Amino acid sequence: SKLTVAKAKASLSPLAQRAQICNAVAVSSITANSAGLDLGHGAATVMGQKEIASFLELQQEDVSPLTPAEVVDRFEQSADFKLKGFLSFEGFCAFLQDTRNFAAPVEQNKWKEEIMDHPLSHYFIASSHNTYLCGHQLKGESSVDMYRQVLLTGCRCIELDCHDGENGSPVIYHGMTLTSKIAFESAVEAINQFAFVKSPLPLVLSIENHCSLPQQQKMAAIFLRIFGDRLVKNFLFESDHDDDPYLPSPNQLKEKILIKNKKLSTGIVSGVVSAGSGISSVTRTVGGRAWVLKNQNSDSGVPEDDEQFDEEDDEFDFEEEKKDSPDTPHPPGTKKPTIRRSILQSVHTNERLSDAVVQAQAAAKARAAVGPNATTPLAHQVTSMKETSAKQVFRRFPTANVPCSEKQLQRVYPGGMRIDSSNPNPISFWCFGSQMVALNYQTEDVSLIINQALFESTGNCGYVLKPEVMWNKLHPLHSRFNPLDKDFDNIPAAIVSLQIISGQFLCLSNPTAGLMVELEVQGLPHDCAKFKTPISNRNSLNPIWYETFRFQLHFSELAFLRFTVIEVSSYHTVAQRTILLSELRKGSLSCCNNSPQ
Repeated sequence: SKLTVAKAKASLSPLAQRAQICNAVAVSSITANSAGLDLGHGAATVMGQKEIASFLELQQEDVSPLTPAEVVDRFEQSADFKLKGFLSFEGFCAFLQDTRNFAAPVEQNKWKEEIMDHPLSHYFIASSHNTYLCGHQLKGESSVDMYRQVLLTGCRCIELDCHDGENGSPVIYHGMTLTSKIAFESAVEAINQFAFVKSPLPLVLSIENHCSLPQQQKMAAIFLRIFGDRLVKNFLFESDHDDDPYLPSPNQLKEKILIKNKKLSTGIVSGVVSAGSGISSVTRTVGGRAWVLKNQNSDSGVPEDDEQFDEEDDEFDFEEEKKDSPDTPHPPGTKKPTIRRSILQSVHTNERLSDAVVQAQAAAKARAAVGPNATTPLAHQVTSMKETSAKQVFRRFPTANVPCSEKQLQRVYPGGMRIDSSNPNPISFWCFGSQMVALNYQTEDVSLIINQALFESTGNCGYVLKPEVMWNKLHPLHSRFNPLDKDFDNIPAAIVSLQIISGQFLCLSNPTAGLMVELEVQGLPHDCAKFKTPISNRNSLNPIWYETFRFQLHFSELAFLRFTVIEVSSYHTVAQRTILLSELRKGSLSCCNNSPQ
């Protein structure tokens, strides 16, 4: 591209051409050139139709749909220049700062129906943890309105922690805490009202069920009455009945609601509770064999760890029971197989509630599908792990989870120590194939901003197709992909060159502040990096950095760029923007700012 200058030399070197463009961008908001940059030795700087066309084609690579004549007509302020078909410096700057030239115009993104035909397990799914909470995990307020707020972001998996209510109707709150309670029915009504306002794609309700059988009966009745035909109550597609079944696609389940809860299996279920002892056992007869489900009891009121505090992990051990009766006396000093009383109630799932659980059946053992002795995952089961358990499993078996999650949904949620409602970095779990990384949406920290950046790429519909290596059996690394590797065979590394030129009106309250830009690369462990520009010299209104960074990415499909403008004296964040690398366009572009975070 060429920026022509009246009475200037007829030709410029490519480097000089690039420098003039960058200079123009750098002083785009300075009415008088006080930056000391060369814009043509005092002559009037204009671009003709040919130069505009060259700039659009070579520099911007046609990111703007406008023709050169339309650029002049829309952005040139001088009537004289507009009549002659010239674009002045001011007009050029106005064009560059237009929304058409945003570095990542995610506001214009829309989800594409043609890419929503894969099974549900092939997508990352926007997911919320303890959706009802407004703040703190132990003493925060619960609110029905949080379901409205979260659903309007495009979130497609929300959580309901259900407990017995004093008036015989179930309530939602964080059990064994000081959080306030909301009516289960009110929450379901809000969910039904806003379920498909932002996105028509399927919504998953993750139920943490602590209710007694009578109140589970009421839960089921409320679901059926309020959701009606939206609720998936039966297998609907041929793929559900295949010898090797797989999940339906988002397109097939448009405006449908899936319930994630424990599902009653075929067979005889019986339970034994030792009154006063706090010990219970459950025996299940399936296929003529007796199995006992056992775990620790938490009736003491003091959880031994966060798995007992937060019942989502579902890590129960199935062991074949001895042929003698479960009531056979045990040697002194030993305990009978135990299970928490609340889990006993969950195992005794109400039949009507169980009937509403179809495509998202909570698996009995979260870690069973990963590891050297893993069995083939069942497509209609959903496994859940807290973040610490997931990290341990993924570090130990780094290549095992991606093939498992190709067929089965997996949910990872924040650990029990995050009582302040902070969030883990979702990339740590996405890169191993986990679809539903449940985050605390009430806390807009860096992790939630990264989550937002991913789902902005499909217009906040709540579904993003996973990288091809995670689902395409023809991919060279299929079933061998290890996110912890430094290099990947058959996946060429990407070289990124990015130049931070300038900023405009970044800190109006302190125009003489010194600013710098931090560029952080977030992605697979060996792709992460951080860079900094020099500090602007007492100029926060129109700082000029003109700094170029070059770096290599081994797996660019899950790489994010986080730009943070920092006021150096206080190290306060003035503005920030996080962009999925694949959304970043080429050319001389504007990166609009999010609110400081």
